[in-house]
Amino acid sequence: MKKTVRQFAILYFVSQMFFGMYLGYQVVYLRSTGMPDDILGFTIALAALLGSVGQFMTGRFIRMTKSVKWLYIGAYIALAITIALILNIGAFPVLLIIMVGLLGVLSNTIAALLDSWVMASDESVRNRFGFVRSFGSLGWSISVFATGYLLTWFGWNFISVMFILSIPLMVYILYGIKDINPPKPSPLRSKVQRAEVGKVIRTSRFFLLIAALVLIYICMQTLNVYSIVRLQDVGGTEIDVGYYVSLQALIEVPGFILMSHFSHRINAKFTLILAALFYTIRILLIGVAATPLLIILSGLFQLVTFVFLTISTKFLINELVPQRLSITLQTTTSAVFLFTSVITNIVGGIISKAYGTSNLFFFVAIFGVFSIGLSFIYYKKYGRPEPKKI
Repeated sequence: MKKTVRQFAILYFVSQMFFGMYLGYQVVYLRSTGMPDDILGFTIALAALLGSVGQFMTGRFIRMTKSVKWLYIGAYIALAITIALILNIGAFPVLLIIMVGLLGVLSNTIAALLDSWVMASDESVRNRFGFVRSFGSLGWSISVFATGYLLTWFGWNFISVMFILSIPLMVYILYGIKDINPPKPSPLRSKVQRAEVGKVIRTSRFFLLIAALVLIYICMQTLNVYSIVRLQDVGGTEIDVGYYVSLQALIEVPGFILMSHFSHRINAKFTLILAALFYTIRILLIGVAATPLLIILSGLFQLVTFVFLTISTKFLINELVPQRLSITLQTTTSAVFLFTSVITNIVGGIISKAYGTSNLFFFVAIFGVFSIGLSFIYYKKYGRPEPKKI
């Protein structure tokens, strides 16, 4: 394994291991402070909205500092301190909401920095991107599994201590990785690219694809936040949450590796239908679940929901434009998905508080059914693509 690939794999593993300690249990912690579901939905939505600002500003931050490495170090130190503060201000709800919003900025900035760092490296590193990312899923899985037990023994304060202690370790890992300084983009070229992408956005094909994806993303975001709420509502403990979240992350690892290995055989239009179908089934299963075990086992669906959706989204959006425009279009569609995430979190919190989490999942299943229909229409209307490398 090339040294740089190994370094990035370690960085993904360690960073996601620490992120999983808090972010994997953020919903559990916020509810433990007495936060009602509607305010919880608003808080998570705020974090997502502010997180998009962090992602949007990442490129500008890199050009200002002329470094990814030192920007990453600064953002991580700020994130570690923020998490330590969040876990010690539960009695001040307004301040807690603000700090969670700040955490959204920092965590999304760090994620964007890390992905940009890998993609701006040489081709041999970029080609191993899926392999490197799988180490992140592995680190997250191990972390949330262990944290469920550690919480029962030491309480929430141990997470604060672990994040503060993680700072020198992260600095040591980051120090050994070669930094990058991306060239400043041409304003004229950016303007032309935006105009070309604008033509694609106005087509009926793009509208149909985005409509199908938005409906699936509503299902995904509901699962991301409210499946944990549902798990607690049927009697699940912190350990059960650890089982559930770690199982989801662990099942992603072979999923992404297999999808990468067989990428030349993938029909992304068909996997989009499968993603919509399995998301709908998973939503219904959690809605009818009466025991923690069924919800935990539903995490196995992550292999055929999140993995299929990730691959389909990347491939089908890139299919609409030349390679030189793919990043611009991906950024545009990310804004749409972000808006979907914000609305889903807010509305989901209101419905959950008023009618219960079970009824929330039954309601969201309707969107899943429509997503299956739109995905099938897209598949039939635009035919089978030639197999391409993802």
